[in-house]
Amino acid sequence: MPAIDSGLADWLKSASLNTSVAADGVEWGDRAVTIEQQSPIDLKAEAQVEAARIVAFMSGPLVKDRVTVKGRRRDLLHRVITATGNRVGYTLAGVVAFVIGVAENENGTTSLTVLRKLT
Repeated sequence: MPAIDSGLADWLKSASLNTSVAADGVEWGDRAVTIEQQSPIDLKAEAQVEAARIVAFMSGPLVKDRVTVKGRRRDLLHRVITATGNRVGYTLAGVVAFVIGVAENENGTTSLTVLRKLT
């Protein structure tokens, strides 16, 4: 078995590879959910910013929604988008959403199924 360089071994065991962020003002008690996110981010400061963004998105109730965009946009699957536009009953004004489904339509538009925070 090949030996692992001691510097690499120390880096793999370092606390800088892990970060933790808690949602402010949210107390779930026994029903708390732990979210573990893996990322290629290698700097702790950047990982903490990303962790805070994930907590902000996941700390409240989410709703499944449908958004239609111009063009064939299958590339948006599994990406975070910022949705803007008007709908009957409400306005999307810079709503951050995670694309979980994509259907390209014959009229040159794409219907996106997204998860967004319920506001």
